[in-house]
Amino acid sequence: MISVIISTLNRPEKIQECLKKILASDVSDFEVIIVDQSKGYSTKSVVKQLGSAKIVYSKMNTKGKSKGLNDAVKRASGEILAFTDDDCLVEKHWLKNIHHALKEHKNIVGVFGQVLPHEPFLNKGKLCPGIFVSTKERIITKPTPHWKYIGFGNNMAFKREVFRKMGLFKEWLGPSAIGLAAEDAEFAQRVLLSGFKILRDPKVKVYHDRWLTKKEFQKQMWAYSCGELACYGYFAMRGEQFAKKIVSDNFRDSHKKLKGSIKSLLHFQRSGVKQLYHTAIEFFFKLRGLGIGYLFFKKESRNQ
Repeated sequence: MISVIISTLNRPEKIQECLKKILASDVSDFEVIIVDQSKGYSTKSVVKQLGSAKIVYSKMNTKGKSKGLNDAVKRASGEILAFTDDDCLVEKHWLKNIHHALKEHKNIVGVFGQVLPHEPFLNKGKLCPGIFVSTKERIITKPTPHWKYIGFGNNMAFKREVFRKMGLFKEWLGPSAIGLAAEDAEFAQRVLLSGFKILRDPKVKVYHDRWLTKKEFQKQMWAYSCGELACYGYFAMRGEQFAKKIVSDNFRDSHKKLKGSIKSLLHFQRSGVKQLYHTAIEFFFKLRGLGIGYLFFKKESRNQ
């Protein structure tokens, strides 16, 4: 059996469409675990309207995507746990392709797939975050930047045994947590550091139905920056060389942007002020993320 896991927050219409796509899958042996952190009972109502015995609904009064995912992992019955988000629409063959990938590749424990924008022609002028487009299948054996080579948590699956061996998601990472994002990245890197292998499979597809204005998109990118630096900063504090390079490259990029902004200001270019403002905020979120990674590294070190 496959357990599909979704943590949802205040998106009743989105989760309803998401569930309809999952329930239309061309496999029958699956369940859907919904952890609802929303205000009120609108989400519970739309889930109930679907009338499917495959859906296991639970209400959680505390917020934090990682907390919701961890609660669902504990409730799940499947030996494969597949993850997506409440604003994603899975392809009809999504579950079949996940099962096939894990069956055919005996040496892998997890799968990440493509995340494509949903109906971009209807959302001109807006931007869709959390997109991962890679057309080549690849077995990943070593830690590597997740946004370039692995993928995102809105389209991933792991064998249940991985959670038994590795533990759960870090609850200080992810949306509505102090770390804001990258709970998926941390777990994937932890799996790879332990010697397991992950498959990147372009046949495993979902479509992200979240469209933002340029201003909203910029805010989302700042949150991602915070989460990524919290995640990779944490591993860097543990002495992992790959993470040290990612952190170094991030701040080198910020330094380059800062120099460009100052140069624009000195040449009296009007765009310089706006560019400097955005660069400064991005730098702040990266510093915040690095600080969070250090804080939780020290906290975990004291508890060991």
